[in-house]
Amino acid sequence: MNRLLWRNIAQEGRDFHFCRHSSFSLSSEPHCHDFAELFLLSRGKIGHCVNGETQELAEGSLALIRPDDVHFYRKNNSSPCELLNLAFPLKLVREILRFTRRLERLNGILNAATPPFLVLGVEEKTQMGKLLSSAGTALSINPAEGTAQLRGILAEILSCKFCAQDAIGRPAQEESSSWLADACRAMRQPQNLRKGLPALRKLACRGPEHICRSFKAQLGVTPTGFINEARLDFAAAQLASSDSKMHVVAREAGFANLSHFYHLFSARFGMPPAAYRKKLQRTAIPLSGQRADGKR
Repeated sequence: MNRLLWRNIAQEGRDFHFCRHSSFSLSSEPHCHDFAELFLLSRGKIGHCVNGETQELAEGSLALIRPDDVHFYRKNNSSPCELLNLAFPLKLVREILRFTRRLERLNGILNAATPPFLVLGVEEKTQMGKLLSSAGTALSINPAEGTAQLRGILAEILSCKFCAQDAIGRPAQEESSSWLADACRAMRQPQNLRKGLPALRKLACRGPEHICRSFKAQLGVTPTGFINEARLDFAAAQLASSDSKMHVVAREAGFANLSHFYHLFSARFGMPPAAYRKKLQRTAIPLSGQRADGKR
């Protein structure tokens, strides 16, 4: 049996690998891997065998394949299909669940006989497919921006979908609180990040107490905590891909207080913003005395 290794498929330094499979002319071989894998069946039907159990996946099926799950796909001659595949190290799942205070759900996700699986409604499937495709494209053009987008998408899926009671190890219906997922997604837009809580309340169309209860119950964080996390993701992408001055990056991310930005950024990434930029930024136009990899 083939065991796929993260070091053989991922580009060095990246946390994600995205691929779109637009057709299955042959059934795949049984395999497992040392990384986690998220897939969305965005079109058609396909057979899926995992850990000895056969599933007939319908359009909109969303599943999280864990390291060492043995699975393969079986073609459906009557149905052309499209599969969006996102691979990433398991450590990202731990990091996200720890941040959203859902780490206690990790054992349930890892130890269930079958992987977490659910079926999205038509509108949500379409929207999720567009988000994954857009972020996957961004990953190849601007790795820092694509990574920030994919971390947000993965956090939403883990917290709002697979950590829901019905979503561990068996099919689940579409979440009733789709307004929360929609609001979280929209809040990652720069114009909303700058406005902060007022923008979130407007997007959610609900009262402050209702919003706060929902965030704590479903995401394990306060609305302010979520906004700060999204702002830091945006700031990290800007630091890695632009030469904007530090106060400009902070302001564009929605931080009015520069020292507060420094404090939160250092706590999240383990280094000050300037050190993060020096470590990750690459440029095709080296400055005087600077190599193309950003080093002097």
